[in-house]
Amino acid sequence: MWQRHAAGLRGAIVLVVAAFLLSACGGGDGPEPTLDLDGSSSAAATRTPEPTEAAESQGPIPEEPVENKILRGSSVAEGAEQLAIEDVYYDFWSERLHMFHTLKVDRDYWYSLATGDAAQGPIDYVEQLKKTGLRVDGGAIIAINRLTVKGDNATVVSCIRNTSREVDRKTGASTEIPTMKFRSKETLERTGPDWRVATTINLPGNQPCDYR
Repeated sequence: MWQRHAAGLRGAIVLVVAAFLLSACGGGDGPEPTLDLDGSSSAAATRTPEPTEAAESQGPIPEEPVENKILRGSSVAEGAEQLAIEDVYYDFWSERLHMFHTLKVDRDYWYSLATGDAAQGPIDYVEQLKKTGLRVDGGAIIAINRLTVKGDNATVVSCIRNTSREVDRKTGASTEIPTMKFRSKETLERTGPDWRVATTINLPGNQPCDYR
């Protein structure tokens, strides 16, 4: 269900499951908390995120995703600006999957990648997973099929080959059948030099797409 969740990712089931429950923001001058599995918070932070593997370093784009990783598929990005957007885009998906699998949220890092609905929806989904005794296993290969930039706004349309699905945390048994391939559309906003994903939604229909 994680794939449906993409920020409104279709809506309630539509996941984005987006918008499931409550998630608190820490106050004060200290670091933002990292949310742990039991719902408690720990002083957050410094996690070194595992970067997505660049297509050049991973060799030929595989046919099947790798468990609990986001791999880069083909991409139309070119030029310094689009390549910077591409990096943020893949880091966003990689961190999101990491959150759904570990049920921990590094808010400082997450808010450097996402804003608005694209940031809050996944945080809410992590809370929902905790309450229902689930986590997300699996991975995805994501290809950028279209990338347009207009001023401080960008739009990405991607093709996603997916094996991610919700599983029971105790038994590891899958509780849903993953959507094997789907198309997604994200918008990004630039504040100063930094791009962040602002919205994400699954595109309707069965239009074929190529992730390799």
